[in-house]
Amino acid sequence: MNNNSGKKTLLSGVLKDLVKALLIGIIAGGAVTLVFFLAGLAFGGSGSASGIETSKNVLFLCTAVLMFILAGMLLIKGKKPEKSYEESGWRRHFSVIGPKSVLGAIAAAFAIWAIVMDYIQFSLK
Repeated sequence: MNNNSGKKTLLSGVLKDLVKALLIGIIAGGAVTLVFFLAGLAFGGSGSASGIETSKNVLFLCTAVLMFILAGMLLIKGKKPEKSYEESGWRRHFSVIGPKSVLGAIAAAFAIWAIVMDYIQFSLK
């Protein structure tokens, strides 16, 4: 019975950490979307369409860069041992998951924002 409660605690910790990482990604992606939408409106030529196009392109670029960094982190894993995150305060924010999972969740949130902006652009045509 004790083993089952440990699995539930671990699963709830993982879910809580992933939701927190996705929320961070959604907030950051929303900020990037807003900034570059306004930049596209200010410097673009054809109204809201240029703002949507600019923010969508930047979001896809950010997603690609985040996934490139994540791929590098996954490739380097076998080359050197991972350092402990206990002394850096990482476990204060994320109790179970590590930086690779957090970066993956943030990249997924950026991709979701980019997909939403792409859908909005598609529906305006």
